[in-house]
Amino acid sequence: MADLKRNDNEEEVLREICENSGLLQKSDDSYLFVHRTFYEYYTARKMRLEKPDMVLNYAGEPRWEEPLCLYAAQIESVGEGTQFFKRLWEKDRAQALRCYPDMDRVVEPECIKNLLDQADVYERVALVKGLPEKNAVPEKIVETLRALFHWETNGEVLYWGIQFLEKHREIPGALEIVRQKLDDGAQERFHKYIANDMVRIPAGEFVMGSPGYEAERFNDETQHQVNINEFFISRYQVTNWLHEKFDPSHLKQRDEYSDQDKQPVIYLNWYEAVMFCRWLGCRLPTEAEWEYACRATTATPFHTGEISTTDLANFDGNYLDQNCLTGRYFGKTATVGSYPPNGWRLYDLHGNVREWCLDWYGETYYNQCKGQGIVDDPLGPETGSLRILRGGSWDDYLQGCRSARRYFELPGYRYHFIGFRPVFVQ
Repeated sequence: MADLKRNDNEEEVLREICENSGLLQKSDDSYLFVHRTFYEYYTARKMRLEKPDMVLNYAGEPRWEEPLCLYAAQIESVGEGTQFFKRLWEKDRAQALRCYPDMDRVVEPECIKNLLDQADVYERVALVKGLPEKNAVPEKIVETLRALFHWETNGEVLYWGIQFLEKHREIPGALEIVRQKLDDGAQERFHKYIANDMVRIPAGEFVMGSPGYEAERFNDETQHQVNINEFFISRYQVTNWLHEKFDPSHLKQRDEYSDQDKQPVIYLNWYEAVMFCRWLGCRLPTEAEWEYACRATTATPFHTGEISTTDLANFDGNYLDQNCLTGRYFGKTATVGSYPPNGWRLYDLHGNVREWCLDWYGETYYNQCKGQGIVDDPLGPETGSLRILRGGSWDDYLQGCRSARRYFELPGYRYHFIGFRPVFVQ
């Protein structure tokens, strides 16, 4: 290049660049960049001369992905950077997240957090679940999730991101993102927040399900023998206070059904419960573990015996029931531990909130278990579309709060009478 003169013609300049710089190569009558990176860089430099409106028209087109990121990296002022990021977020949220690491110095610190808060959880879930369709390059999706996970706290959004990251564990940094978000520090959090409330449940054998006269017609409660190994389960249902250590944004969902720190957290679906448990180094109980813990060696419809009352549990006592007279109707969740515990010192197993379990629901699963003799620590069907809930709630009548009563819902279901409690296995 040093040999070029000011009066050298265009062909001589191009020939010199091709032969000595390695930037270009000639193909027929065209000159092409040897490496796409050069093309993308000079394209981005040219884009800096255009108005942002023109640049944003390229958002969402795969071939403009890198030039747009390089363009964003050249922004120097916080005002321009924040404004550009917000507008790119409106056009293509996934691409905005991929641009962020190269422009974080020029984006106001709370910008992503505020944008995430403005997008409801369904939109954020759709963003993550839709990433493979928007971008066929797994490495790009990992970059997107890395930026998103720095701010995201909702369990379902994290769940779907982690499904992708663990599936593509071969990509450098994929599992590191998971560890940093959930697994690192789980043991410390467990001992800080919940270890003192965990109750040891001894190993044992019991009859799972209920006799025909007790079960409801539409619900399979076929009795079968089950053997359970030792585990630990929380004395209480997870409270608003505890869950908001994991997901502070849930504070906005408190309402008249559960607005105090020590009331059980509600409006959480199965995915959110699973991620919270993992954050503590725990998991949800299996359906068998839950019933075994609830019964605490009893074989009656309730751990209190054949009957219960609204003085013993939080359920809808407005209806005359075969197991109790009418009682009061509290009309919302009660502070955890407000009612007498069972024989293993566990609270609120009949009523207050239904509790998510780990298992898929299978319509004939109990009958299948019955034909196998004693079943060791059953995990439920291998596949399904519905997840199990147990325990009944403040909005259920007493019969729906029995030890054997089974509920099932889509795992994405949220409602004001659903909560959960964690299990820890050494």
